[in-house]
Amino acid sequence: MKESVNFKNVFLSSRDLDILSKASCGSIITTHPAAAEFLTSYGFISQYPSSERENEFVITPLGIQYLEYLDFLKTGNTKEQKRLKIAEIRSWIAILISLIALIKSFFLSS
Repeated sequence: MKESVNFKNVFLSSRDLDILSKASCGSIITTHPAAAEFLTSYGFISQYPSSERENEFVITPLGIQYLEYLDFLKTGNTKEQKRLKIAEIRSWIAILISLIALIKSFFLSS
């Protein structure tokens, strides 16, 4: 099992993400070993140690960390979008105030 994986360089297919998210509940996932080969190579899942069958897998701590990393990216992007939206609104308010001041100065100078 690999202990140090740069999550930025890991891109999982939707099938792999589905397997990993199902395993995140602490359940045992039954799937063909070839379908789980990529996840096991990164150490995100491993064979269920108490099982005699080779098609049962459980999530590893590294797999849990990867899912937490993905959640962090999703919430981080949402927060960044909100921050940018607020900054955009502030800039429009500043432009509006400037235009009002400009128009008012034209009327007072006349």
